[in-house]
Amino acid sequence: MAFGISVLSCGQEPVLNKDDLILEDFGPPDFDISGTWKASWQDPERKTTEAFTMNLVQESSNVSGDAAFADANGTTADLKGQATGSKLRIVMKPQPTAPNHPLPELTLIGTVVDGKVSGTWYLHGKPDRGFASQGPWSATQNKE
Repeated sequence: MAFGISVLSCGQEPVLNKDDLILEDFGPPDFDISGTWKASWQDPERKTTEAFTMNLVQESSNVSGDAAFADANGTTADLKGQATGSKLRIVMKPQPTAPNHPLPELTLIGTVVDGKVSGTWYLHGKPDRGFASQGPWSATQNKE
Protein backbone atom coordinates (compact mmCIF):
# COMPACT_ATOMS: atom_id res chain seq x y z
CA MET A 1 0.00 0.00 0.00
CA ALA A 2 1.46 3.33 -1.09
CA PHE A 3 0.23 6.57 0.49
CA GLY A 4 -2.47 4.65 2.36
CA ILE A 5 -4.44 3.60 -0.72
CA SER A 6 -5.78 0.25 -1.76
CA VAL A 7 -5.38 -0.73 -5.41
CA LEU A 8 -7.67 -3.54 -6.51
CA SER A 9 -6.46 -5.74 -9.34
CA CYS A 10 -7.94 -8.10 -11.87
CA GLY A 11 -5.54 -10.72 -13.21
CA GLN A 12 -2.10 -9.34 -14.04
CA GLU A 13 -3.08 -5.74 -14.82
CA PRO A 14 -4.27 -3.31 -12.12
CA VAL A 15 -7.78 -2.00 -12.55
CA LEU A 16 -7.38 1.77 -12.56
CA ASN A 17 -10.93 3.00 -12.14
CA LYS A 18 -11.26 6.00 -9.84
CA ASP A 19 -13.29 3.95 -7.38
CA ASP A 20 -10.44 1.44 -7.11
CA LEU A 21 -8.05 4.03 -5.69
CA ILE A 22 -9.56 4.55 -2.27
CA LEU A 23 -7.90 6.68 0.38
CA GLU A 24 -7.93 5.10 3.82
CA ASP A 25 -9.51 7.12 6.63
CA PHE A 26 -6.77 8.85 8.62
CA GLY A 27 -9.20 11.11 10.49
CA PRO A 28 -9.78 14.85 10.02
CA PRO A 29 -7.40 16.56 7.59
CA ASP A 30 -4.18 18.02 9.05
CA PHE A 31 -4.28 20.80 6.44
CA ASP A 32 -6.45 23.19 4.47
CA ILE A 33 -5.56 22.82 0.81
CA SER A 34 -7.76 25.74 -0.30
CA GLY A 35 -5.94 28.09 -2.64
CA THR A 36 -3.86 28.12 -5.79
CA TRP A 37 -1.25 25.41 -6.33
CA LYS A 38 1.55 25.22 -8.91
CA ALA A 39 1.78 21.55 -9.88
CA SER A 40 3.46 19.19 -12.29
CA TRP A 41 3.56 15.53 -13.11
CA GLN A 42 6.14 13.40 -14.79
CA ASP A 43 5.60 10.74 -17.44
CA PRO A 44 8.31 8.13 -16.80
CA GLU A 45 7.77 6.53 -20.23
CA ARG A 46 8.22 9.74 -22.23
CA LYS A 47 10.56 11.32 -19.66
CA THR A 48 8.55 14.55 -19.79
CA THR A 49 7.11 16.92 -17.21
CA GLU A 50 3.81 18.75 -17.61
CA ALA A 51 2.94 21.82 -15.52
CA PHE A 52 -0.52 22.87 -14.39
CA THR A 53 -2.18 25.16 -11.87
CA MET A 54 -4.87 23.94 -9.48
CA ASN A 55 -7.43 26.17 -7.77
CA LEU A 56 -8.77 24.20 -4.81
CA VAL A 57 -11.49 24.67 -2.22
CA GLN A 58 -11.63 22.45 0.86
CA GLU A 59 -14.74 22.09 3.01
CA SER A 60 -14.02 19.68 5.85
CA SER A 61 -12.72 16.57 4.08
CA ASN A 62 -14.21 17.43 0.65
CA VAL A 63 -11.99 19.01 -2.00
CA SER A 64 -13.12 20.53 -5.30
CA GLY A 65 -11.76 22.89 -7.90
CA ASP A 66 -10.29 23.16 -11.35
CA ALA A 67 -6.96 22.93 -13.13
CA ALA A 68 -5.41 24.69 -16.11
CA PHE A 69 -2.48 23.20 -18.01
CA ALA A 70 0.46 25.11 -19.47
CA ASP A 71 0.02 23.40 -22.85
CA ALA A 72 -0.66 24.66 -26.37
CA ASN A 73 -4.23 23.30 -26.25
CA GLY A 74 -5.32 25.24 -23.16
CA THR A 75 -6.44 22.03 -21.45
CA THR A 76 -8.56 22.43 -18.32
CA ALA A 77 -9.93 19.91 -15.81
CA ASP A 78 -12.55 19.63 -13.09
CA LEU A 79 -11.27 18.35 -9.73
CA LYS A 80 -13.03 16.53 -6.89
CA GLY A 81 -11.47 14.73 -3.98
CA GLN A 82 -10.99 14.09 -0.31
CA ALA A 83 -8.56 14.98 2.45
CA THR A 84 -7.86 12.83 5.50
CA GLY A 85 -4.97 13.07 7.94
CA SER A 86 -2.01 14.23 5.82
CA LYS A 87 -3.34 12.44 2.71
CA LEU A 88 -5.03 13.88 -0.37
CA ARG A 89 -6.93 12.18 -3.21
CA ILE A 90 -8.05 14.20 -6.25
CA VAL A 91 -9.93 12.82 -9.25
CA MET A 92 -9.15 14.93 -12.31
CA LYS A 93 -11.59 15.02 -15.23
CA PRO A 94 -9.87 16.77 -18.17
CA GLN A 95 -11.98 18.69 -20.66
CA PRO A 96 -11.34 17.68 -24.29
CA THR A 97 -9.50 20.32 -26.29
CA ALA A 98 -9.73 18.60 -29.66
CA PRO A 99 -12.87 17.26 -31.37
CA ASN A 100 -13.37 13.51 -31.01
CA HIS A 101 -10.39 13.18 -28.66
CA PRO A 102 -11.68 12.26 -25.19
CA LEU A 103 -9.19 12.55 -22.37
CA PRO A 104 -9.23 9.89 -19.61
CA GLU A 105 -9.76 10.71 -15.96
CA LEU A 106 -6.91 10.22 -13.55
CA THR A 107 -6.40 10.20 -9.80
CA LEU A 108 -3.73 12.12 -7.92
CA ILE A 109 -2.78 10.66 -4.53
CA GLY A 110 -0.37 12.50 -2.27
CA THR A 111 0.86 13.53 1.14
CA VAL A 112 0.54 17.18 2.19
CA VAL A 113 3.32 18.71 4.33
CA ASP A 114 3.99 22.43 4.91
CA GLY A 115 2.27 23.78 1.79
CA LYS A 116 3.64 21.04 -0.48
CA VAL A 117 2.12 17.83 -1.77
CA SER A 118 3.79 14.92 -3.53
CA GLY A 119 2.69 11.49 -4.59
CA THR A 120 1.62 9.36 -7.55
CA TRP A 121 -0.87 9.91 -10.38
CA TYR A 122 -2.85 7.01 -11.88
CA LEU A 123 -4.46 7.09 -15.34
CA HIS A 124 -7.92 5.49 -15.66
CA GLY A 125 -7.90 3.55 -18.88
CA LYS A 126 -5.28 2.44 -21.33
CA PRO A 127 -2.60 5.05 -22.03
CA ASP A 128 -1.80 6.10 -25.59
CA ARG A 129 1.17 4.25 -27.07
CA GLY A 130 4.40 5.46 -25.50
CA PHE A 131 2.70 7.11 -22.51
CA ALA A 132 2.79 5.94 -18.87
CA SER A 133 -0.25 4.87 -16.86
CA GLN A 134 1.17 6.29 -13.61
CA GLY A 135 4.01 8.42 -12.33
CA PRO A 136 5.09 11.00 -9.76
CA TRP A 137 3.47 14.39 -9.22
CA SER A 138 3.99 17.31 -6.86
CA ALA A 139 2.56 20.74 -6.07
CA THR A 140 3.45 23.81 -4.05
CA GLN A 141 0.89 26.24 -2.67
CA ASN A 142 1.11 29.71 -4.20
CA LYS A 143 1.55 32.08 -1.26
CA GLU A 144 0.94 35.31 -3.26
